Amino acid sequence: MENTKKLIALDLDGTLLNWRKTIKQETIDALVKAQEQGHVVMIATGRPYVSSLRYAKMIQIDKFNGFISNYNGGLITRLNPEEKIYDVKMDMDLLKRIINFMNDMKADYSVLHEKKLYTNKYSRLIFKIYRKLVGQVAIDNEELHDYTDFPVYKVLVNDWKRHLKVTKFKLEKEFGDEVDINFSSRVSIEITPKETSKGKSVLRVARILGIDPMDTIAFGNYGNDISMLKMCGTGVAMKNSSSELLDVADYVTDTNNRNGIAKYLKKFILK
Repeated sequence: MENTKKLIALDLDGTLLNWRKTIKQETIDALVKAQEQGHVVMIATGRPYVSSLRYAKMIQIDKFNGFISNYNGGLITRLNPEEKIYDVKMDMDLLKRIINFMNDMKADYSVLHEKKLYTNKYSRLIFKIYRKLVGQVAIDNEELHDYTDFPVYKVLVNDWKRHLKVTKFKLEKEFGDEVDINFSSRVSIEITPKETSKGKSVLRVARILGIDPMDTIAFGNYGNDISMLKMCGTGVAMKNSSSELLDVADYVTDTNNRNGIAKYLKKFILK
């Protein structure tokens, strides 16, 4: 067991949340105990702030003055008192070029702005259901290009994985020098500003707290978690992780459905 103060960063879907999209009590208890022992917990997710706040409260991050990183690091919020400490959105001209490019491909995509997610006319029912399951409030628009005159944190593209691989390749070829493009699940990729990532957001919080980067721990399960598993002192992959994440992990814990986070904390962190 270690006594050094740690910053513990948690992805939500497939990591902190089980298949029911809730947090198992054993995991809640372990995270609360970690905070009681002086460690700091933050959520690092691609989700919007409003759909991650309730999970932060379930593990008492608000009580212990923790943080939430949303949109893969585009927005970082301290919870008590509530304060934005980092806020970066996509360049508007770049966003419109990306939207035009995806319209030409007839891609099913959405843009995320604060509390809402705007979908385009190619959005299919199955992915509308998926977005609802992960807590995103979707508003349909016939032609997003005509409406996108507001700041956007990220673009989300939905499709079956075999098609997404082709879409990702085309996007990287056209925009790879200007944005980051990562798988966030088997049916979605995320396009975010180059200067943001989950890993960078964890290190930003660590600097604020005066915590050495080697004393940061990141838990994740998919492609958009790679940056924080690589950049943090210890990168922990859930057993249910994608192969690309397992390849960069320092340690593999149990699945999200079997209290993988709690098992790691009890073995290595909690006194």
